[in-house]
Amino acid sequence: AEDGTTARKLIDEHPLHLVICDLLLPGEHGLEIIKYIKDKYFLPVIVISGIYSDDELKNEIDALFIDCFLRKPIESQTLYTQVESLLNKKRSETDIPEDTEVLEPDDLI
Repeated sequence: AEDGTTARKLIDEHPLHLVICDLLLPGEHGLEIIKYIKDKYFLPVIVISGIYSDDELKNEIDALFIDCFLRKPIESQTLYTQVESLLNKKRSETDIPEDTEVLEPDDLI
């Protein structure tokens, strides 16, 4: 989504299994979107940032139960591995169908 308002709308209108969120979004900080997601939905969240480090945001990451923090630039294989791992974990905890389509690393570019 291009901004926080659009992100909230998409999250509410579409069934999701995982969210990847940048921290710097126009109009609203990514942490606010993540709080919104975690308050309403049981979704794993991958946070990406080119500005902050996970050390700088440790308290927020812990408080919001952020599943993964990746610092930009991110290799597509690294992102793919994290997505696959979190979806497999969620699949084992919930009822995500085994045939749920997962993007391949080349699709994440």
